Amino acid sequence: MHHGSISASNGVSPYIHNEPESPPVTVIIVNWNSLHFLLPCLESLYGGAITQPFEVIVVDNASTDGNLEELTARYPAISVIRNPTNRGFAGANNQAIRHSHGRYILLLNPDTVLFPGTIDALWRFLEANPGAAVAGPQLLDSRLLPLQSHSSFPGPHLLPRGLRAALTASFAIHQQNPDHTARRVDWVGGACMLIRRDALEQVGMLDESFFIYFEEADLCWRLRERGWDTHYVPQARVIHYQGGSAATAHDHDHIYLDGILLDEWARSADRFLCKHLPAWTPIAFRVLAALYTSLVLATWSAVFLIRPGARPKARRVIGAYLRFLGVLPFLRTPAGRRAIPKGRRSRGPARAQAARALRWLRERCSYPPATRSPGWTRLP
Repeated sequence: MHHGSISASNGVSPYIHNEPESPPVTVIIVNWNSLHFLLPCLESLYGGAITQPFEVIVVDNASTDGNLEELTARYPAISVIRNPTNRGFAGANNQAIRHSHGRYILLLNPDTVLFPGTIDALWRFLEANPGAAVAGPQLLDSRLLPLQSHSSFPGPHLLPRGLRAALTASFAIHQQNPDHTARRVDWVGGACMLIRRDALEQVGMLDESFFIYFEEADLCWRLRERGWDTHYVPQARVIHYQGGSAATAHDHDHIYLDGILLDEWARSADRFLCKHLPAWTPIAFRVLAALYTSLVLATWSAVFLIRPGARPKARRVIGAYLRFLGVLPFLRTPAGRRAIPKGRRSRGPARAQAARALRWLRERCSYPPATRSPGWTRLP
């Protein structure tokens, strides 16, 4: 089996030849400025998370937080792909999938710690359930409180949950009820998900038009369309330090709050709706997101006035959501905050303005075929 370092020139990886015997599991970790998380993650992986033979591929997306010499010295069996630019979560995972050999592929975030036997539990579940394509574990935060491990596909039915969160100022992403029941779900979180290779070959790899967020929901949607199931397996447990990589990106180019890049999340949600749901849903998403944001701003403004001790948090939330409100109309532009071109700012009748606005939004919901899910191109 191939080990060691692989360089990627201009994002294109060299070929790796298949070997006669493939391991049951390939573990893929995409790293971007998360070296301080990556080493504990690997320690837990090699510390009993799996007893089956496995291979590990780490894809480094042009990190600037140090080199990977310590990693390769401590774990020489790992294959490392070094990218000169940040290819995003989906693109980097696809890059590693093409180099993988396992019958099952585990996508794993670097900001995770695996409990002993976690991957074995997911592997046994997929082995025992041939109709299941994806298995995801129970995600816990650093205090071992439950995180959101799975969810329903985006749609109007999620509106009450969002409004309740806005009105109660409960934005802590870890406040979930314990869920110990294994069952079929719409999709599981991409922080840790085991995927059957045969199913992935049928539907294609991750859609690289999702730079970050919702790529796992898109994959599970496409698998559901082809008759495959996604399952939540709480017997497998993973600690997830939510937003480990995102925390390094809270600069003027992104809107960062509580482990989430709000602008990238909204952009990917918009892409998902454009791709899978009726044409009116992206417009409804913007309206509902603006309503949600207004409720958040009202709630946290009240918190700022009533609770002096919470003012630092309130300032962060209000500042982030004010910026987010300004981004919403421009999700289809590269930076997410480019002004509408002057030619679009007509002062004509309201009906004509509305028609132009609808056309402008629809134009940005059309994806060229090349940006859709790449087909399976296993390297020879």
